[in-house]
Amino acid sequence: VVIAVNDIIVFDRRDTTGPTCRDIFIDPGGVLTFKRSDREFALTVDGSIESYGAIKINATDLSRGVFELRIVTKPGEQRGIRLLKHGALLAYGYKQFRDRRRNVRITAVSPDNQQRAAATVIANGQAMIDLNHTTLTDVVVRAESLDNTGSKGYERINVVGNLFFGLARLELVRCDTPAIRNNFFDSKDVKINEPAISVATSKLADIKENYVNGQYAEGIKVYRDNSSVASGNVTRDCRLGISWFGSDAM
Repeated sequence: VVIAVNDIIVFDRRDTTGPTCRDIFIDPGGVLTFKRSDREFALTVDGSIESYGAIKINATDLSRGVFELRIVTKPGEQRGIRLLKHGALLAYGYKQFRDRRRNVRITAVSPDNQQRAAATVIANGQAMIDLNHTTLTDVVVRAESLDNTGSKGYERINVVGNLFFGLARLELVRCDTPAIRNNFFDSKDVKINEPAISVATSKLADIKENYVNGQYAEGIKVYRDNSSVASGNVTRDCRLGISWFGSDAM
């Protein structure tokens, strides 16, 4: 599926028994979003999404509706969402949703009898990731060289109030002033040889009030950061709670 320049696609189906499509390509100015509704919608991609445009999922004022973006994963294949120049993933859930999960969900699903595998969200350079009160299941978020200072309108890296389940993790490299706050990580008895939160060669990272529970190599790993902040974080059952190597840590 190609979402052309300046087209807006409003999705309103619940495709949980089969794929909606294979791959999605979003051109500059194109938008993929979900219909505003109290119903449950699920868009299932049996491949990957590449975007120069925006994926916008907003359910901040919906106490009943559920919007889910599903990526079918297969062992040995890297599938997920790739944000290219000026691409954006903007996902906002309802803060007081009725159960422990959020009503905006990004999920990796494995076909029956196949090995469980993670999907990836990858952003490099001039892109935006803004995840607020969403559930990510078996999804690894990797962002490199994203700016959150507000000096450029097309760059953002906020990860706030989300639930990371299973293989889900967060990796940031060379990001400026990223916000990583009030997230909950639970590997659900899966042993993961990586940190739940990894921040490398970044500056002014704001890492606060995160709760990490599970068999991660490290709960929080910070490497060669400059003037980053950590406070109020809790780790449980990780092989190492917090690993920090950098300068002017606060």
